[in-house]
Amino acid sequence: MRGIVGVGTGAVVAMLVTACGPPPEALVTRCTNRPLETGDAHGCEVSAGRLDEEQTASFRLTPGYSRVDVTFDLLVAAGRATVAFDSLPGRTWTVGPGAPARATVVVPLDRGLGGVLLRVRPEGGAVERLTGALAYRGLAAE
Repeated sequence: MRGIVGVGTGAVVAMLVTACGPPPEALVTRCTNRPLETGDAHGCEVSAGRLDEEQTASFRLTPGYSRVDVTFDLLVAAGRATVAFDSLPGRTWTVGPGAPARATVVVPLDRGLGGVLLRVRPEGGAVERLTGALAYRGLAAE
């Protein structure tokens, strides 16, 4: 009988974590802080190993807001993609190698979602290694 030889505990843990992690074609968000006060910004990392088709990510807020102040900075290693928010029709950004998508924009709150929906759509083929940051905070009605 043969088994795995020379694999330490760290390697086994790494294999288990990798096996349980999101698939590389998923648009993954990791928001690392919880605002202490109403109106403080949420800070998030956005990533995907490979996107072959459109993916979305939602960013939710506590009730009481009508708009969302969003700042994002997205990069890709290969391919091109269009970035958009569902509740901001007609506004898109393009990201490609050496051409990041960067913006600060006020987005109307998607009331059904209770936040905003980010949409990333590959253009003309797959996108490789999307990485970046997105910060958002709720804004009261004007």
